[in-house]
Amino acid sequence: MGMPIDVFFPIAGGSVQASAGASSVATALPGGGAGEMDEDLRIYNAGVADVFLAFGAADATAAADGTSMILPAGNTEAFRIRRGTTHVAHIARGGGSATLFITRGIGA
Repeated sequence: MGMPIDVFFPIAGGSVQASAGASSVATALPGGGAGEMDEDLRIYNAGVADVFLAFGAADATAAADGTSMILPAGNTEAFRIRRGTTHVAHIARGGGSATLFITRGIGA
């Protein structure tokens, strides 16, 4: 018998749209992000530019120099975030732009 598949369960009201551009911006996570346990995010990059991401508080900063996590254009990734994480910072590669769709939930 195979391993069970861990599906993603979105949290009601747990989605937000964000614009990534030439400067790092920290977007508040849907639902406030101050949960009592680790949770998951699914982020879809609907743009044509790759986007760099960093997770943290309102002062989180993403860097386009390769030190932040990259989310390639047109891709969706799931991330486990630590409890107390309230923001995701984002910046587009090469001064481009992209629209991100961020959904909070549980599971991959």
